[in-house]
Amino acid sequence: MKLRHPSRSRKIYSLLKSQQTHTPSEPTPAELNEAIETVKKLTPELIRYLKSHEQDLLKIDPYVFEHLVGEFLVQMGFQDVWLVGKEWKTSADIYAVEKVNALGVRIRYFVEVKREKNKIGVDVIDKVYGAMIGERTKYGWNAAMIVSVVGFTNIKKYSPAEIERMGIYLKDQDEILKWLRAYQPNKDGLWLPDPNKKLLA
Repeated sequence: MKLRHPSRSRKIYSLLKSQQTHTPSEPTPAELNEAIETVKKLTPELIRYLKSHEQDLLKIDPYVFEHLVGEFLVQMGFQDVWLVGKEWKTSADIYAVEKVNALGVRIRYFVEVKREKNKIGVDVIDKVYGAMIGERTKYGWNAAMIVSVVGFTNIKKYSPAEIERMGIYLKDQDEILKWLRAYQPNKDGLWLPDPNKKLLA
């Protein structure tokens, strides 16, 4: 395996160590390009790298991609955004709250994140809809969002309007790239530096 070559292993180890210790010297774009699949933590430098290497969204670790989506949501104004994919009590990957209108209504989103290389089909839509309805009394889900880096198959079971009436919003690669291109960094680092939370029910 290429990763076992001593020089490559040293570069990857150095990259990961710099992230763990939060040293001022962040990994360079060249280092990120070589070791992008091994990066296990979202950093401002990684986001800057992805802005000029959009094709590498498919290479990053699934958990890092979830954190990236959460980072985008916070930067866009969502509140109470947490990664909950490791929480066994819910099927969601992200819990996100959007405050809308003058009444201060809070919309709670069940967010499913897919970084797979295959397009998402109707089975995922049915699964997310069932989980959202089943968990509604626990977590107050008002709507669901499915984010797929490669998009969706031609879904014949439901029309786009029917999917939206189910309370499900599909976000494909075009939408993700819009989020990435419009992203403005937080002056203190990430908008969502500590993304993990356990949901209580």
